[in-house]
Amino acid sequence: MAIYFALKASVMGFSSVGSAAQFAFVEGIYARVVLFGQYLAKLFYPYPLSIVYPFEKIDTFFDLNVIISLVMIAGTAGAAFFALRKNHPVPIFSFLWFASFIAPVILFLIGESEHMLAERFLFLPSVGLALAGGYLISFALRQKNTRVLLGSLMMLLLFLGVSWTTVFARNSEW
Repeated sequence: MAIYFALKASVMGFSSVGSAAQFAFVEGIYARVVLFGQYLAKLFYPYPLSIVYPFEKIDTFFDLNVIISLVMIAGTAGAAFFALRKNHPVPIFSFLWFASFIAPVILFLIGESEHMLAERFLFLPSVGLALAGGYLISFALRQKNTRVLLGSLMMLLLFLGVSWTTVFARNSEW
């Protein structure tokens, strides 16, 4: 973190707020909640890809984006708490990996530029998703219940099918 702040200060000066968007304290909290939710959504479904995603200020708690993001955060934290109670360390580590590598982006990039949401910031946090996905597949394969195994296989095939159609449609642009 010290290296990050030194490099940032050498390029941008010691200002804590950039010139792109001035957020009030409450707007900054709402923006961070929505940004975390949007990064979670982009982690699972990164379509459509774009260089720049517009980000609008939110000034009320009852905005739909804030509520959806809070539900996503609560669901993710609930899954991590459930894994903690069931003594499954890999999903907890995966959640902490994701949170620790996306935290600098969410905490320090608010107001610094108009590029607060970009897929490139998900490169390291996506390792946490890969760990959790591998663990879930391993867990499902160890189950003796054929319903769990069949359901897991169906979810995997659905995920692969959606991913393949999305990628295949975008191949013409490359």
